Amino acid sequence: LATLDVPTLLASGPGDRGGVPNASRRRRDHIADIARRHSIDLHWHDRGWRRSEAWPTLSWVSVPRIGGGREYLVALHELGHVLSPDARLRDDDRSLYGHVLVEGAAWAWAMANADYELLPGKGSSAWDDVGRSFGTHCRWAAIKLG
Repeated sequence: LATLDVPTLLASGPGDRGGVPNASRRRRDHIADIARRHSIDLHWHDRGWRRSEAWPTLSWVSVPRIGGGREYLVALHELGHVLSPDARLRDDDRSLYGHVLVEGAAWAWAMANADYELLPGKGSSAWDDVGRSFGTHCRWAAIKLG
């Protein structure tokens, strides 16, 4: 996995604070462009960001319609499951440990491939949601192991 300077990344770019004209459209275009360049079957849905999913073996993702930074980050995360070999569960490792590792790798891919001009600043709740999402996977694994 790439080494990321997270504090610097979180502090960069004006994001949703009014500094980026047409940010929502530009986020959608960025996601669609990545999917198109990599021949990923991209499906937009209206079920909320928690209902997103990826099927790497089918090159298929279902992501929320992009509005704010949260949906953009979630869409990048799901694309990461398809595009990053580290973010795919291996057939020979369906362990809870493996599950946590691939979720972390998908978030790392999302952060490494995001356009930081289109992201909210470090005070945004979108970043809290990234932490909560990954934390949920870790808690789930801990409960299953306990």
